[in-house]
Amino acid sequence: MLKGGFVLLKGMKELLSKIVLRRLLFKMFFGLLLLSTCIFMFVLLITNWIAVMWLPETEAWWAVIVSLFVWVISFAVSASLGAVLYLLFSGTVVAPYLDMLAAQVDHSSVSEQPWWQQVKQSAQNTTKPMVKLLSLGAICLALLLIPIVGAPLAGVLWFYACMRFMLFELIDVPCSRRSMLFEDRELLVQQHVFFYYSFALSAMFLMMIPILNILIHPSAVVGLILNTKAAGLDS
Repeated sequence: MLKGGFVLLKGMKELLSKIVLRRLLFKMFFGLLLLSTCIFMFVLLITNWIAVMWLPETEAWWAVIVSLFVWVISFAVSASLGAVLYLLFSGTVVAPYLDMLAAQVDHSSVSEQPWWQQVKQSAQNTTKPMVKLLSLGAICLALLLIPIVGAPLAGVLWFYACMRFMLFELIDVPCSRRSMLFEDRELLVQQHVFFYYSFALSAMFLMMIPILNILIHPSAVVGLILNTKAAGLDS
C-alpha cells in the first residue's frame, strides 16, 4: 500500500537530479511559489475560522482534549481544500510545462497542441472530478446539521473528497498522453485502488509543507511515467 508514496518520492528524486528536468521546474517555480504562498495563508485563515466555530465554550477539564481534536480536524479540512485549490490552478496554468516534463521522461514527442489548447484540455479534464467534489461537499454541508457527530463526519468525508479530486488531477498528464477518458481513469483507479490512494494520501500530506508543495505535481507526473507498470499505465 505504501508503493504509491514511494513512486511519488522517486519522481521527486528524478525531477531534482536531472538538469533538463530542473530547468523546466525553474520555469514553473516563481508562479507556483506565489500561488502556494497565497494558498498557505488562506489555509491558516480558514483553519482559524473553522476552529473558532467548533471550539467548546467551557473551561471543563475535557475542553483541552476536545480543542486539540478540533484544531487537528480544522487544519485537515482547510489543508485539503488548499491542496485542491493549488492543484486546480497550478495544473491548469503549467499544463504545457507538465507535458514537456512528461515528454522528457517518456522519451517521446511534446504535444503538438498550442499551449492554450493544452490549458483548455486540462480544465476540461477537471470538470467531472470537480462535479463529484461539489456533490460530496453538499453532503458535508448536510452532515453539519447533525449535532455532535456531524462535524467530524463532514470533516472526514471532505478530506476524502479532496484527496479523490487531487488524485485525478495528479494523474491527468500521464492519462491524457495515453488518450484515456474519465471513465477509463476511474476504472484504472479502481483496479489499482491501494496504489493510487496511497499515492494521493502521500501527496496530500507533502502538499501541506510550504515550498515542498511546489514539487508535488511535477513529481507526480515524473513518478507515474517512470513507474507505468506499478501504476497500470503500461497497457
